[in-house]
Amino acid sequence: MNWTKADVSIRARFRHGIRLARIPGGGRSGAESSSGSSPSVRDGRSTEATSLDDGATILVSVSGGADSVALLDLAVREARSRRWRLHVLHVDHGWRPDSGDDARFVRELARSLGLPSSGYRIRQDAWDRSALGSREATARALRRRAARRLATRIGASAVLLGHNRDDQVETILLQLLRGTGLRGLVGMPPRRGIWVRPLLEVGREELREYLRRRQIDWREDSSNQDLRYLRNRLRHRLLPLIEAEIRPGAAKSLLRMADALRSQALRFDREVQDAWIALSPERDGEAIRLDRPKLANYDPDLVEGILQRAFRAVSKGPAQLGQAHLRALEQALRNSVPRQFDLPSGVRAFVNAREVRLVVTAGQKRTGPRPRLT
Repeated sequence: MNWTKADVSIRARFRHGIRLARIPGGGRSGAESSSGSSPSVRDGRSTEATSLDDGATILVSVSGGADSVALLDLAVREARSRRWRLHVLHVDHGWRPDSGDDARFVRELARSLGLPSSGYRIRQDAWDRSALGSREATARALRRRAARRLATRIGASAVLLGHNRDDQVETILLQLLRGTGLRGLVGMPPRRGIWVRPLLEVGREELREYLRRRQIDWREDSSNQDLRYLRNRLRHRLLPLIEAEIRPGAAKSLLRMADALRSQALRFDREVQDAWIALSPERDGEAIRLDRPKLANYDPDLVEGILQRAFRAVSKGPAQLGQAHLRALEQALRNSVPRQFDLPSGVRAFVNAREVRLVVTAGQKRTGPRPRLT
């Protein structure tokens, strides 16, 4: 099948996304690992552990939707010249009666391409315990847990994700509405740890047109139309309204803003990394301890970055603290009165004269849902 000019453009942008992911510092934090320790291959979450070199084993996360199916097709074509060993991952959330059909579709797609595949199904009691508003965050955390587990098992050095340019716009706007700091305004990085997003420069509709031209089928997820979810309301209502009646070209403006801020965010991440090393946080099981007097000596912006990093290390997920939590923590840090706070993802913070301690609560450790391999 002949390649059109549009196909060549999409493939070039995919390759550019791969190149960005291979550049040291191409992610948000070139030296940071999610555990808060020094980078190592064994950790599996530091940027140094990510390899997209020739001959690497790479995991491709495929939901069955257009974005991830296009990602897989592009990865397969790239793998021929790079000798990548690809492995397909599908996570079945079980939200819809036909979700099993998605799993079968992905399994058959991988088989038709001659690729090994693995599937995980999330236990339904995970959703019984999750409020509607936290479902998306829970699903994301479980997908990542499944991907990390499988990557470790098969020796994969990177996980390809199908986030596209429209997803990036939505993410930036969501972060802006939540009152994010500098890190949130730059959106999703091309790479962070083992997670690689090579399609951030390609639009959602472009990917669908690519598949149509290549005569490749995909699955439609009806939950993407469910307006109970904030991202869907933003995608189907708010963004079209802004583009049509408030600021035409707003999406492009948000992306330009993110590009302009990215170098500043990388510099800030390096400052946080230096401060983190100087503070030498103590790990004690599910807890992280920071020296309160030393932490209080840093500028408020750096304190925020350090607290965000400590939270991510304890929660072991991509979630961030909102501005309300950060302000409360910083206020307690500047005062001498002992305080404790309940944070997202089952994390609790304790602040006293000597230390700031973040710990996963016992209930979260006991009842946290687990994906099941199928």
